[in-house]
Amino acid sequence: MRDSVDSTDVCLEVETAALGQVAMSARIVAPPVPATGAPLLFCVPGMNYSKEYWDLPLDGYSFARAGAAAGHVVVAVDNVGTGASGRPEDSEAVTLAAMAGANAALAEEVLARLAAGDLISDLGPLTIGRTIGIGHSLGGCLVLFQQAGFRDFDAIAILGFSNQPLEGIYEEHEREAELTDAERYAWATEHLPPKLWGSRWEELEPYFELPRENFGELFYAPGTPTEVVAADTALVTCVPRTAAIETTIPRVSAAAGAAIDVPVLLAYGATDLSPDPEREPATYPAAPEVELLLLENSAHCHNVSADRELLWGRLFEWAGEVAR
Repeated sequence: MRDSVDSTDVCLEVETAALGQVAMSARIVAPPVPATGAPLLFCVPGMNYSKEYWDLPLDGYSFARAGAAAGHVVVAVDNVGTGASGRPEDSEAVTLAAMAGANAALAEEVLARLAAGDLISDLGPLTIGRTIGIGHSLGGCLVLFQQAGFRDFDAIAILGFSNQPLEGIYEEHEREAELTDAERYAWATEHLPPKLWGSRWEELEPYFELPRENFGELFYAPGTPTEVVAADTALVTCVPRTAAIETTIPRVSAAAGAAIDVPVLLAYGATDLSPDPEREPATYPAAPEVELLLLENSAHCHNVSADRELLWGRLFEWAGEVAR
């Protein structure tokens, strides 16, 4: 598979409303000659993951290469503040909304330059068909914010992220229903970092690495090969502190979910962040269709699970369906 597709990393300077100019890194994985109207899959990784979540360097574990082999153009991104993308000096400004805005600027630039044929030598000009946003975990939240704010996608797939309060994460305040957004944010910064990340809020670096050893049971299903876990863990990157704590706050994405009016595909492992996957479709009341896929042999990190090819196959099939 690794010989049948072309893969190129790019770094582009984009202008954003919240963060000014930022450098954004992405990996373009595509067939050598994409068909006219090939779908583009814009893939956004989760907390402490970079674009390599979509292109794990182990045979049989690369979503991006499987997607390109199926005829899709895959764009896997490093969110701002992670991987090879820029880390703004004002780290507190790197909110979920700001990260989504940077991804929107990157998507616009990549699409325009693929169409012009000047992004990658020997690739294009391309006539892209439908554009599909795919986000895992925190990346799913970012795809929701991006679609609600910029309407970049013709359909979205949200993998392992919940519009309900995240399972086992948030601890409700005794006056939860009365809290303002600012009070709820303050409560989260005071009480959650020691539980989740082993440090007080003020001790965390503005861009910090998740202590992966605390999340093995959530991330990896029983029986995941040790070499796969090692390869996945070796690719850890940092996450912006402000955005990380925002993801823990209940219903942070509820308004974005309610605004989605394109087809949605949802997927969850048997161990995952949703407290009740069967209730997730109802959090997209304006979507014309919502498909729910449950992965019995997967934990939160679907791309390293025994069910990865089941998920990928349905995603590629679904992308082709919504592209028509």
